[in-house]
Amino acid sequence: MSNFHITVIESFAFLWKLSLWFCVADLKSEAFITENDKWIALDSHNKLRSMHYADALLWSNQLEKAAEDRVSALLFQNQNMESQLVASKSNNENSFVSNTHVGVSKVIKYWYKKGENYTYNENDHSAPSFTQIIWKDTKYVGCAANSNDQNYVVICYYEPPGNNDNIFQRNVFPPMAPVVIEESEDEIYPFLTKKIIRKRYNQKQIAK
Repeated sequence: MSNFHITVIESFAFLWKLSLWFCVADLKSEAFITENDKWIALDSHNKLRSMHYADALLWSNQLEKAAEDRVSALLFQNQNMESQLVASKSNNENSFVSNTHVGVSKVIKYWYKKGENYTYNENDHSAPSFTQIIWKDTKYVGCAANSNDQNYVVICYYEPPGNNDNIFQRNVFPPMAPVVIEESEDEIYPFLTKKIIRKRYNQKQIAK
Protein backbone atom coordinates (compact mmCIF):
# COMPACT_ATOMS: atom_id res chain seq x y z
CA MET A 1 0.00 0.00 0.00
CA SER A 2 1.39 3.41 -0.99
CA ASN A 3 2.15 6.18 1.44
CA PHE A 4 -0.64 8.20 -0.20
CA HIS A 5 -3.28 5.56 0.64
CA ILE A 6 -1.99 5.26 4.20
CA THR A 7 -2.20 9.04 4.62
CA VAL A 8 -5.79 9.11 3.30
CA ILE A 9 -6.85 6.29 5.65
CA GLU A 10 -5.22 8.00 8.62
CA SER A 11 -6.96 11.27 7.70
CA PHE A 12 -10.38 9.59 7.62
CA ALA A 13 -9.67 7.90 10.95
CA PHE A 14 -8.73 11.24 12.48
CA LEU A 15 -11.88 12.93 11.15
CA TRP A 16 -14.04 10.09 12.50
CA LYS A 17 -12.48 10.39 15.95
CA LEU A 18 -12.89 14.17 15.82
CA SER A 19 -16.59 13.92 14.93
CA LEU A 20 -17.14 11.40 17.72
CA TRP A 21 -15.39 13.73 20.18
CA PHE A 22 -17.69 16.61 19.21
CA CYS A 23 -20.76 14.40 19.72
CA VAL A 24 -19.61 13.42 23.19
CA ALA A 25 -18.49 16.95 24.00
CA ASP A 26 -22.00 18.17 23.18
CA LEU A 27 -23.18 16.56 26.42
CA LYS A 28 -23.26 19.04 29.27
CA SER A 29 -20.23 19.16 31.54
CA GLU A 30 -22.44 18.74 34.62
CA ALA A 31 -22.98 15.14 33.55
CA PHE A 32 -25.50 13.11 35.45
CA ILE A 33 -27.10 13.97 38.77
CA THR A 34 -25.20 15.66 41.55
CA GLU A 35 -24.58 14.04 44.91
CA ASN A 36 -27.30 16.28 46.33
CA ASP A 37 -29.75 15.25 43.58
CA LYS A 38 -29.01 11.63 44.39
CA TRP A 39 -30.30 12.05 47.93
CA ILE A 40 -33.27 14.11 46.74
CA ALA A 41 -34.20 11.35 44.25
CA LEU A 42 -33.99 8.72 46.98
CA ASP A 43 -35.99 10.82 49.42
CA SER A 44 -38.65 11.66 46.81
CA HIS A 45 -39.18 7.98 46.05
CA ASN A 46 -39.34 6.97 49.69
CA LYS A 47 -41.78 9.69 50.73
CA LEU A 48 -44.22 8.44 48.11
CA ARG A 49 -43.59 4.77 48.88
CA SER A 50 -44.28 5.31 52.56
CA MET A 51 -47.81 6.43 51.69
CA HIS A 52 -48.43 3.08 49.97
CA TYR A 53 -47.11 0.73 52.67
CA ALA A 54 -43.86 0.10 50.75
CA ASP A 55 -40.47 0.00 52.48
CA ALA A 56 -37.79 2.60 51.78
CA LEU A 57 -35.48 1.96 48.83
CA LEU A 58 -31.69 1.78 48.96
CA TRP A 59 -29.55 3.64 46.45
CA SER A 60 -27.61 1.36 44.08
CA ASN A 61 -24.40 2.65 42.52
CA GLN A 62 -24.63 -0.16 39.95
CA LEU A 63 -28.10 0.93 38.85
CA GLU A 64 -26.90 4.53 38.76
CA LYS A 65 -24.07 3.52 36.40
CA ALA A 66 -26.51 1.59 34.19
CA ALA A 67 -28.74 4.68 34.08
CA GLU A 68 -25.74 6.86 33.15
CA ASP A 69 -24.90 4.53 30.25
CA ARG A 70 -28.51 4.57 29.06
CA VAL A 71 -28.72 8.38 29.19
CA SER A 72 -25.43 8.75 27.29
CA ALA A 73 -26.56 6.31 24.58
CA LEU A 74 -29.87 8.11 24.09
CA LEU A 75 -28.26 11.54 23.87
CA PHE A 76 -25.57 10.27 21.50
CA GLN A 77 -28.20 8.94 19.06
CA ASN A 78 -30.25 12.12 19.63
CA GLN A 79 -33.02 11.27 17.14
CA ASN A 80 -36.67 10.38 17.72
CA MET A 81 -36.04 10.39 21.45
CA GLU A 82 -39.59 9.50 22.49
CA SER A 83 -39.81 6.53 20.11
CA GLN A 84 -36.36 5.33 21.18
CA LEU A 85 -37.45 5.35 24.82
CA VAL A 86 -40.59 3.34 24.05
CA ALA A 87 -38.89 0.86 21.74
CA SER A 88 -35.95 0.06 24.01
CA LYS A 89 -37.44 0.55 27.48
CA SER A 90 -36.81 -2.25 29.98
CA ASN A 91 -39.36 -3.27 32.59
CA ASN A 92 -37.25 -1.86 35.44
CA GLU A 93 -36.93 1.62 33.93
CA ASN A 94 -38.64 4.96 34.42
CA SER A 95 -37.73 7.52 31.79
CA PHE A 96 -38.30 11.22 31.16
CA VAL A 97 -37.32 13.47 28.26
CA SER A 98 -37.83 17.22 27.87
CA ASN A 99 -36.38 20.11 25.91
CA THR A 100 -35.71 21.98 29.16
CA HIS A 101 -34.12 21.09 32.49
CA VAL A 102 -36.53 19.77 35.15
CA GLY A 103 -35.61 19.15 38.78
CA VAL A 104 -35.30 15.49 39.75
CA SER A 105 -38.01 15.74 42.42
CA LYS A 106 -40.43 17.17 39.85
CA VAL A 107 -39.67 14.33 37.43
CA ILE A 108 -40.48 11.74 40.10
CA LYS A 109 -43.73 13.58 40.89
CA TYR A 110 -44.55 13.51 37.17
CA TRP A 111 -44.16 9.72 37.12
CA TYR A 112 -46.21 9.37 40.28
CA LYS A 113 -49.04 11.54 38.95
CA LYS A 114 -49.58 9.08 36.11
CA GLY A 115 -51.37 6.93 38.70
CA GLU A 116 -54.07 9.49 39.50
CA ASN A 117 -56.76 7.28 37.93
CA TYR A 118 -55.18 3.96 38.84
CA THR A 119 -57.50 1.03 39.65
CA TYR A 120 -56.25 -0.77 42.74
CA ASN A 121 -56.94 -4.43 43.57
CA GLU A 122 -56.59 -5.36 39.91
CA ASN A 123 -53.69 -6.18 37.60
CA ASP A 124 -53.83 -2.65 36.20
CA HIS A 125 -50.92 -2.06 33.78
CA SER A 126 -52.06 1.43 32.78
CA ALA A 127 -49.53 3.45 34.81
CA PRO A 128 -46.18 1.58 34.87
CA SER A 129 -44.15 4.62 35.95
CA PHE A 130 -46.41 5.10 38.97
CA THR A 131 -46.58 1.43 39.96
CA GLN A 132 -42.80 1.02 39.67
CA ILE A 133 -42.24 3.83 42.17
CA ILE A 134 -44.47 2.21 44.82
CA TRP A 135 -43.85 -1.47 43.92
CA LYS A 136 -43.48 -3.15 47.29
CA ASP A 137 -40.94 -5.84 46.31
CA THR A 138 -38.51 -3.32 44.79
CA LYS A 139 -35.49 -2.71 47.05
CA TYR A 140 -33.00 -0.59 45.07
CA VAL A 141 -33.01 2.47 42.81
CA GLY A 142 -30.35 4.32 40.83
CA CYS A 143 -30.87 7.36 38.60
CA ALA A 144 -28.98 9.54 36.14
CA ALA A 145 -29.69 12.68 34.13
CA ASN A 146 -27.92 14.66 31.44
CA SER A 147 -28.65 16.90 28.48
CA ASN A 148 -27.38 18.18 25.17
CA ASP A 149 -28.51 21.20 23.16
CA GLN A 150 -31.83 19.55 22.28
CA ASN A 151 -32.90 17.13 25.00
CA TYR A 152 -32.79 16.62 28.75
CA VAL A 153 -33.11 12.98 29.84
CA VAL A 154 -33.69 11.38 33.24
CA ILE A 155 -33.53 7.61 33.75
CA CYS A 156 -34.14 5.61 36.94
CA TYR A 157 -33.57 1.86 37.21
CA TYR A 158 -35.09 -0.39 39.88
CA GLU A 159 -34.31 -3.84 41.31
CA PRO A 160 -36.06 -6.16 41.66
CA PRO A 161 -38.15 -4.88 38.74
CA GLY A 162 -41.79 -4.01 39.26
CA ASN A 163 -44.81 -4.33 36.99
CA ASN A 164 -44.70 -8.11 36.89
CA ASP A 165 -47.85 -9.80 35.64
CA ASN A 166 -50.34 -11.26 38.11
CA ILE A 167 -48.71 -9.88 41.27
CA PHE A 168 -49.90 -6.27 41.17
CA GLN A 169 -52.36 -6.83 44.01
CA ARG A 170 -49.62 -7.85 46.42
CA ASN A 171 -47.27 -5.04 45.41
CA VAL A 172 -49.42 -1.98 44.68
CA PHE A 173 -51.53 -0.69 47.57
CA PRO A 174 -53.88 2.30 47.83
CA PRO A 175 -52.45 5.25 49.78
CA MET A 176 -53.12 5.33 53.51
CA ALA A 177 -54.40 8.89 53.00
CA PRO A 178 -54.94 11.16 49.99
CA VAL A 179 -51.56 12.17 48.55
CA VAL A 180 -51.35 15.86 47.72
CA ILE A 181 -48.48 16.79 45.41
CA GLU A 182 -47.55 20.40 46.11
CA GLU A 183 -46.13 22.04 42.99
CA SER A 184 -44.59 24.80 45.10
CA GLU A 185 -42.40 22.21 46.82
CA ASP A 186 -40.15 22.15 43.77
CA GLU A 187 -39.12 25.73 44.49
CA ILE A 188 -37.96 24.79 47.98
CA TYR A 189 -36.83 21.19 47.65
CA PRO A 190 -33.59 21.76 45.67
CA PHE A 191 -32.26 23.90 48.53
CA LEU A 192 -32.32 20.91 50.86
CA THR A 193 -28.77 19.72 51.32
CA LYS A 194 -27.49 16.18 51.29
CA LYS A 195 -26.72 16.53 54.99
CA ILE A 196 -30.34 17.36 55.88
CA ILE A 197 -31.81 14.50 53.86
CA ARG A 198 -29.19 12.05 55.07
CA LYS A 199 -30.49 12.40 58.62
CA ARG A 200 -33.56 10.41 57.56
CA TYR A 201 -31.51 7.44 56.44
CA ASN A 202 -28.95 5.06 57.78
CA GLN A 203 -25.64 5.00 55.88
CA LYS A 204 -26.51 1.46 54.77
CA GLN A 205 -28.97 2.99 52.31
CA ILE A 206 -26.16 3.53 49.82
CA ALA A 207 -25.59 0.12 48.28
CA LYS A 208 -22.62 -1.03 46.22
